[in-house]
Amino acid sequence: MLTPGPTVVTQLINEAQRDKEAAQKKLDTLPAVTRKTQQPVTADQIRAMAERLGDIAQHIHAADADTKGPLYEALGITITYENATRTATVKVEALASVSL
Repeated sequence: MLTPGPTVVTQLINEAQRDKEAAQKKLDTLPAVTRKTQQPVTADQIRAMAERLGDIAQHIHAADADTKGPLYEALGITITYENATRTATVKVEALASVSL
């Protein structure tokens, strides 16, 4: 097995360092991601929200499919029904931000 000499190793290290510096420069030019700092929601606030919504489950259940589709999509909910096994798979994606 051949072992690279010190000159080759030095060249490879220098090249890697240049690549690292170039990548860092690219990262430095990207806009900073900022997150809105929000206070955690209290149990009382959650109860108040639920009371304002009323029986939301009943309203959703009573809605027609054309209405439910866009609602589920907006909430990040995907429901897949398998007729052969009569099972439904529900997937929920976390929302990036929710306005209350």
